[in-house]
Amino acid sequence: MNPAPSPPNRAPILLFAVATALFAAALFARGLAPKKVVLPRDIPVAERPKLRDPMQLLSPAARLRAQELDPLVSPAQATTFTAVRKSLFAYATCPELLDFANSADGQRFEHLLEDLRNGTREDAFASLALILRAARACEWKPGLRAHTEHAEKLGTWLGDWLRTWAEPSAKDPLLSEPALAAGLVYGKIMHTAWKAPIVGHNQAPYDKALALLDELTGTPPSHRTAYGEMLQLRYPRALTQLLLRTDALSGCAEECATLYPDLTGECAR
Repeated sequence: MNPAPSPPNRAPILLFAVATALFAAALFARGLAPKKVVLPRDIPVAERPKLRDPMQLLSPAARLRAQELDPLVSPAQATTFTAVRKSLFAYATCPELLDFANSADGQRFEHLLEDLRNGTREDAFASLALILRAARACEWKPGLRAHTEHAEKLGTWLGDWLRTWAEPSAKDPLLSEPALAAGLVYGKIMHTAWKAPIVGHNQAPYDKALALLDELTGTPPSHRTAYGEMLQLRYPRALTQLLLRTDALSGCAEECATLYPDLTGECAR
């Protein structure tokens, strides 16, 4: 007698049916509500324009290309930046620097510098370009009466910039050379203020500058910062003189005179 046949195993069929139903439901749901693609924050959706030869925008030739800075600036500061940039590059009256700083234009300029300094790397570069334009458009040479307040104000703007951006600039292709230039200009300006008196020296700006440059470069050499290493490679005279401690800012002043011979404190228009 043959045994009764076993009932068919329906489990695989049921599993296939369930899987098919789930797949169909997923397709239906996807069609109703497509999943939003979220890009990682560190992947820019739109790159800012590339800036060719950025160092030229820190030179006297900047007046020919200054408008190229406008699209680089963050949208929140763009309108103010364009207005300040146009005004500053059109200056022809050669005011003393503190007179400019205390004017309505100067106050707007200073507020913009702070906003840009706390922004992106492109904002930082744009702010440095404005500072160097102010250094050319205004008078800050102490003169026979040793009025160093104009040079010291200019030094304050550069010092604030360097505190924020000197070290991050070391590995930044946009800011590395500009940050070195900023350090040289800062050293030259404060050196000018230091040696202004006919007899003796004005010690306060010298001490202030030396303390900041020591911090930025790292002293002694065993504590050298990335910015200090970059300065040593590119402008060894500046760093060597800082370490000698005798007329420590003269190396920066000499290197700056080679890089920007027009930055004498007299208005270059």
